[in-house]
Amino acid sequence: HGNPAAYWPKTGSLYFAGYSPADITKVSAKYDFNRNAPKLTITDFEQGGYNNGTSSMHDLMWFDVTSTSANTGNPAVAFKHALSYITFSLSCDESVNGIYTVKKVTLKAIDGKGTFVSAPDPDWTLSGITSDFGLYDDETGQAISDTPYKLDNILIIPQTATSVSVTYLQKASASEGAGVIENTETFELTGGDESSQNQGDWLMGKHYTYTLNFTVDPNEEIKLTPSVDEEWTNVTGSPIEVPGN
Repeated sequence: HGNPAAYWPKTGSLYFAGYSPADITKVSAKYDFNRNAPKLTITDFEQGGYNNGTSSMHDLMWFDVTSTSANTGNPAVAFKHALSYITFSLSCDESVNGIYTVKKVTLKAIDGKGTFVSAPDPDWTLSGITSDFGLYDDETGQAISDTPYKLDNILIIPQTATSVSVTYLQKASASEGAGVIENTETFELTGGDESSQNQGDWLMGKHYTYTLNFTVDPNEEIKLTPSVDEEWTNVTGSPIEVPGN
């Protein structure tokens, strides 16, 4: 069903192609219905933003220009995902609940704009302009526990897998008033397919889940080992006279 409705022509036939969502702004969609090499081109697609678990991103999908025509009925079309889907799951072992608080999570050097062509093989041409892509930023922070906190529905134009930077607070212990230090760590990310091929790239239509598990190594527990540098030296004090009655 369309809006407005469209009807089959009395003569001839129709070829179909499409993309979704239809209300994406700042893009130009062009259909080439050449029978030998039909293709769909979406120019200057630009991804939306992401903020502390809330996504305003577009899940760009498409179906190819059909290689055969139709002139009646309901043509079957199958949408395909044009992007890569990323999820971060942040948690810790139950034994260290209350130790870690995440303040900032940033994907590094992301290209958020490009042109998509469906044929001869689905492919993207990136803008070549990259910037850091903030996923979470809160001065108060997100307390990490054994119940995972997820940053989900992150949709990236397929490209070389980059890295993620995480800024977090670490308490010396779970006790009230324990000392706190701030750390920033950067982790390299891998992509690829289910056969572990092309791990250097985020691929079209693939969902990648990265688990960040905060742990405390029992072997790294802070302990003080006392030592005696010198033996005691005996010193005789002055006599003290205690007066009698």
